[in-house]
Amino acid sequence: MANAYVKRVMIDTGSSADILYFDAFQRLGLTDLDLTPLTSTLTGFTGDSISPMGTTTIPVTFGGEPRSKTLLVSFMVVKLPSAYNAIIGRPTLNRLRAVVSTYHRVLKFPTRVGVDEVRSDPRESRDLTATMLFKRPRTEPFSAMPPGPEENTRDTHSAERVLELSLDPNRPDKLVKVGSELAENQQVQMIDFLWKNDDVFAWTPNDIPGVDPEIAQHYLNISPDARPVKQRPRKFAPDRQKAIEDEVTRLLDAQLIEEVKYPTWLSNVVLVKKANGNWWMCVDYTDLNRACLKDCYPLPRID
Repeated sequence: MANAYVKRVMIDTGSSADILYFDAFQRLGLTDLDLTPLTSTLTGFTGDSISPMGTTTIPVTFGGEPRSKTLLVSFMVVKLPSAYNAIIGRPTLNRLRAVVSTYHRVLKFPTRVGVDEVRSDPRESRDLTATMLFKRPRTEPFSAMPPGPEENTRDTHSAERVLELSLDPNRPDKLVKVGSELAENQQVQMIDFLWKNDDVFAWTPNDIPGVDPEIAQHYLNISPDARPVKQRPRKFAPDRQKAIEDEVTRLLDAQLIEEVKYPTWLSNVVLVKKANGNWWMCVDYTDLNRACLKDCYPLPRID
């Protein structure tokens, strides 16, 4: 969630909402500026109602590469004590097209390259049970970065060292990494190959010329019955506003985007902090995606 590996997430097929608890909301580095006001209330199975603090939209990645899927999830943020950090309910499970087995403690979902699965951690399950039943102190529920698919079985101290190589003496920032454990002749061959093909690397958006429209074009398959949606503008803190302006200026200078004068559809941007402290800018295309017809056969067809 938002570039952090979050433990103790409850998969609840009986919940009609996705919930993020305020303690986890703060640990993710989010503030009140990331909240959108909400007037509705939440009602539990006991009949008790609570007013959420608001909603926040963040990217959530399920599974590990190469079989992973990332969704922008709108969580209701509630300020209640809980042994969990978040609850994933039916809205996201349906979008994920997930199948849940509580007996096997596994969640399976389709991706572009096959079916992936997410299994619960037995140790976390035991700690969670102890927390709920015996009120033991909680263990740290976050780590800085998501673990790789083999992190649990790999010795992190035996990671291979790499050599940084500059491909352009005039551009010291153009660095590539070569494994240091390669044989000497393999290193020479690899470095020579990289130098000969340095033009295929894209270091800035200006290095990406794009695809000629005569070769391929992409279009949005919007339903003719869909009505345009203009999302209500969101307010950002000064540092986030500057990050948005810098990113938009960079994309404009690279001619990857252009300003339009017909704001039929308007979607807000969503900022997520990277591990290096920089901001990652996304666009909330929830309304636009909802209006697009689903194509179960995306491959070219011959009529």
